[in-house]
Amino acid sequence: MNERGINMNINNKRSHIHRANRNRVEETDMPIKMRLLNYFNKNGVHFLLDEKIPILGVGNRMGYKLPDLYEKTNKLVIELDGPIHGDGENVTRKTIDKMSDYLTHDIFPCNVPLEWCEEKGITPEQFIEVYIQLHKTWRLRQ
Repeated sequence: MNERGINMNINNKRSHIHRANRNRVEETDMPIKMRLLNYFNKNGVHFLLDEKIPILGVGNRMGYKLPDLYEKTNKLVIELDGPIHGDGENVTRKTIDKMSDYLTHDIFPCNVPLEWCEEKGITPEQFIEVYIQLHKTWRLRQ
């Protein structure tokens, strides 16, 4: 307890977060995932939602990754990153490791920094469209 009599035990905070997540019916980013899925499917880019991708990595105990969106034909992965993952210009070590795991398995990740997009006045759709064009250009150069 601190001087004001407030319990500062970090486990109480984690317990509260755990209960909130357990009682949640839908992922917090599901509305934007569905929006992106519908947008790109209408435009001929067919992403799969929450598709398990087998990836064996040093830090990956599950043996697979579960990206937000996955396009099988061109092996593109879309990961939506909110503030917990970094600020768009500086990402966390966990995000860097995840992107490295994808690249190691010849899967091309697109990390979409949602707050950064909003700050710059672009939509996640625009950010991903630019990435897809860069990906196509890069593939042609190989």
